[in-house]
Amino acid sequence: MAEASGGRLRGRPPQGAFYAFLRIEGDWPDPPAGSSSTSPSWRAVETLIARARIGCVPGVDFGAHGEGHIRFCFARDRRELEGALESMRRMFQEG
Repeated sequence: MAEASGGRLRGRPPQGAFYAFLRIEGDWPDPPAGSSSTSPSWRAVETLIARARIGCVPGVDFGAHGEGHIRFCFARDRRELEGALESMRRMFQEG
């Protein structure tokens, strides 16, 4: 299993696709003010969008077994992906 963001996301590298379906783990920053979601995957996505400007999809949107996961798409320019990873790193450092 590969780790990302200091153990906050876990998953296997994609095998031929440009999507990653990663398990949410560890401590996450609080979701944005006004978030009322009880879904862990929705709260994580709302946090990534609001605090790091990273677009992603909550795993629960793919069915009940997807809860606790986030799907990322890597069909973007390399500089954009590097910027997203840096933004995510800062978000977790700031807590």
